Amino acid sequence: ATATDTFGVTFVISKTAYPTLDFTQPLNFIVHKGDAKDTEADRSFTPSATPSIWLKSGEASVFKHLGAASNFVVIHYQRPAGDYTGWGLHMWTGYDSATGGPVEWATPFLPTGEDAFGKVYQVPVVTAAGGLAYIMHNGDTKDLPSDQYLDFAQDGFEVWMLQSTPGYLLPMK
Repeated sequence: ATATDTFGVTFVISKTAYPTLDFTQPLNFIVHKGDAKDTEADRSFTPSATPSIWLKSGEASVFKHLGAASNFVVIHYQRPAGDYTGWGLHMWTGYDSATGGPVEWATPFLPTGEDAFGKVYQVPVVTAAGGLAYIMHNGDTKDLPSDQYLDFAQDGFEVWMLQSTPGYLLPMK
């Protein structure tokens, strides 16, 4: 391990340290302590396609997103005029209300933080969810007229939205 963060330990595999590795090809690996393997299955990823991965002890899955490993999505939302008061998410399919609490139309899920882009919503999702169905709204005013669906396989677990603009400015796949 080269470092520790809030998720766990970090291993860095760089071209400098391993100049003979071809990062465009699958990199097979085993996490082990002595002769004890973390999982029976060997694991693999292609560094050029997925430069960062997350692993959970005892699980064979190789997660491409921290959100996938930790069951959350991050939605960055920008309102150019900065008028965020009352804006929140109404969610259904994929939302983990046991973790995030009940969400009703009158009491939407509010931002959990802020960054240079705008407000940030870190939304808990149920294990193995394929996506998150939601509406960004302020009372009866919807940001977009139709229901939205964040497809994790297509868009990833972190996206950037601009007020009244369909789609995402930048998914982090």
